[in-house]
Amino acid sequence: MNKALTLVICVLIGIVLFMLISYANIKAELTAKEYELASLTLTLENQNAQIKALEIDLQIYQEAKPKIQEKIITKYVALSPSDSSCEARLHHIQDLVNAWYGISKQVSLEGVR
Repeated sequence: MNKALTLVICVLIGIVLFMLISYANIKAELTAKEYELASLTLTLENQNAQIKALEIDLQIYQEAKPKIQEKIITKYVALSPSDSSCEARLHHIQDLVNAWYGISKQVSLEGVR
């Protein structure tokens, strides 16, 4: 009976040791998976923030697009001089420069003469 009891105790100790080792391994794997999950969550949050920033940039661009389009159209408007006098050509060149740089027509050529 002593041998049977010793054998049962050895088997129980073996089972307990196996369970402790398995628990330690599972706990290490769980810790590694938690770290991976935290890392992936942080990456996802950063990507979401970047997407939000791009959405805001897109909204700003879409709001400003008509103004940009209008500016492009006014830059490339074709102006032709009505007569071929020197002053008319000068006014024509000034109008082209003003259209290109978006300057209003308040600038005059009175000091040029």
